[in-house]
Amino acid sequence: MRTVLIGFDSAWTDNRRNPGAIAAAVFEGACSVTFREPGLVSFAQAGTFIEDVARGADRVLIALDQPTIVANAAGSRPVEKVAASLISALGGGVQPANIGRVGLFDTSAPGWRFLRDVGARQDPDACRRGETGRFLMEVFPALALPSLVPAIYRRGRAAKYNPANRDKFRLDDWRLVADGLAEATAGFPALSGWFRCAAQIARPDKSDQDMLDASICLAIAHRWLFAPRAASLILGDYATGYIVTPAAEPARSRLIAAARRYNVPVDDPGTMRAAAPITVAAEKPPRAAQQERPARPPVDGAPSARRVETDALYQLLARTAREGRTVTYGEVAASLGLSPHQGTMASLTRALRELSARNRINREPQIMALVVAKDTDIPGPGFFQTLGEAGADNQEQRRIFARERDRCFAFAWPDT
Repeated sequence: MRTVLIGFDSAWTDNRRNPGAIAAAVFEGACSVTFREPGLVSFAQAGTFIEDVARGADRVLIALDQPTIVANAAGSRPVEKVAASLISALGGGVQPANIGRVGLFDTSAPGWRFLRDVGARQDPDACRRGETGRFLMEVFPALALPSLVPAIYRRGRAAKYNPANRDKFRLDDWRLVADGLAEATAGFPALSGWFRCAAQIARPDKSDQDMLDASICLAIAHRWLFAPRAASLILGDYATGYIVTPAAEPARSRLIAAARRYNVPVDDPGTMRAAAPITVAAEKPPRAAQQERPARPPVDGAPSARRVETDALYQLLARTAREGRTVTYGEVAASLGLSPHQGTMASLTRALRELSARNRINREPQIMALVVAKDTDIPGPGFFQTLGEAGADNQEQRRIFARERDRCFAFAWPDT
């Protein structure tokens, strides 16, 4: 059987400044005959790449680092809570996927169009059984690493190998990940050799990390198909979301225990339909998300209380950054024509978190740094939690705030 494995780190958006990365290999039986080294791609370029490399294959498996089933209107998917039980224990974080994150998982997000166009079945077990056709499965490199590189789990600390995060990036961690993956993929010599070369990069940048993550996706696909089934887990289901991941002890036991705690299926054929739609609830939000209460009319001409729109907030803060100033939470509400009461502030907090995720994806400074409390002149606790600095004292918080504020002032924000 001619099999094509593809690893795709999509970056979740179609921002030209923030492309994804893709890698592939062609196998005759279990022997690799062609290796396509990772390269940077947009969603459209990834589609072209897949069509090219899949030509003449009996079986294609795409391992995609992107949520592929998002049915929840807010918060995290159940499977993400399970993933966080391991990743958070090592000092990492898990980005929540929900329909409310505009541009990422709402009905017009580019990922859904890609999934429809690629025309693959989300049924990894059928692919493993040797059925022919095109298959796709969601994977998560950060979740896979503690099993693929056991030293990460043993030391109790996640690898800081993203060069875009200059303050936390560690070259030793980059080499630990790349060398560990080379060892983990010894049965796939071409990919193992690529990891060995990656470990020797003296000054890796964000593009190198994107290509490394695409190669991790490829390694996950290879392990899923050619290692014993017990070497991997399917966490979740096709209704609320799932992730296929390598799982070696003791990370495996931790994940299974967390799945029980959150009532998330593990390797449960009863929850995995053989022909699951490529997107569940992607065409429209759940009914609960559509039935919003009508806003109360303004009182005596006062601003109304309504949802803070993330795009409008982004434009406001980008303008504020270009002017080299900060704004208070109340000033933001007033600028958007909203009354500064509890409901508005809760909506503003939600929108700031969505902007934070967008900033990370687009490699922008954390623009939420420009929104400060009136009495302290620094952002609220959510800002420092986002940066992983919740435990910093007041002096350290002010230093962190000043650093990120100045980055915002220096950045070339789009003038829209």
